[in-house]
Amino acid sequence: MEMGLLSSEFDQCIKCGLCLANCPINHELFLEKYTPRGKIQLARAYGRGKVAISDHYRDIFARCLLCGACSVTCPSGVDLTRVFTTMRKEIAEKKGICCGGGGNLEMTDTVLSGKVAHRKINEIRKTGAETVVTACQQCVRSIKGRVRLEKLGLEVMDISTVVARAVSNA
Repeated sequence: MEMGLLSSEFDQCIKCGLCLANCPINHELFLEKYTPRGKIQLARAYGRGKVAISDHYRDIFARCLLCGACSVTCPSGVDLTRVFTTMRKEIAEKKGICCGGGGNLEMTDTVLSGKVAHRKINEIRKTGAETVVTACQQCVRSIKGRVRLEKLGLEVMDISTVVARAVSNA
């Protein structure tokens, strides 16, 4: 588990809050749990075994653009992007993150992203569905790409395509 390697990052954070100023998520949501400072405290608690990964926890870490603005601003040199990427890997392994493309996981760890997408496709296939419809462009791209790679007979569509087809057939 890479979490053990992050303890130095946790210990470096002095909770000054300078990371909040540049965080676009903080500017939109104004809740401490969604800020870099809040997320690093959650990651620290998880790393120390004080909290378990839940759906709520997954949603908190999904609300990060991984833009790195917080890391650049941190006077203590905490690599927040590394912490959040590692947490997303942990969450993906334990709870799954949608399709494997969420939160730029596809860009930071293509192997893990592929495994998560493959697992998601297996879940879909167990339902017997021949078509998957989603409102998430990452899901369309990740799942559709994996379906092509594995040469599966599964149609993946964005919800707007379904609506457009319905309107044109009406």
